[in-house]
Amino acid sequence: MAQAEGGTAGRVTRTTVSRWEQKRQTGGLDALRRPERFGRPRRLSDPQCEELVRQLKAGALAAGFPTELWTLRGSRN
Repeated sequence: MAQAEGGTAGRVTRTTVSRWEQKRQTGGLDALRRPERFGRPRRLSDPQCEELVRQLKAGALAAGFPTELWTLRGSRN
């Protein structure tokens, strides 16, 4: 299939198809696999993430805020 046909079928631009083909040619099919996560590496450990989720689920009142709104201490709204 031509790149233009593949792009139309997959609803992506020719540039994208061309970039994918270049990756495939240089790195094989593994080069096309999606990475586990995008963006910056996280700074929190697994236990810290679990604690954060627990606190968020408990709500702002449980964390000491005067309302259920999550705001910075001393911020003016």
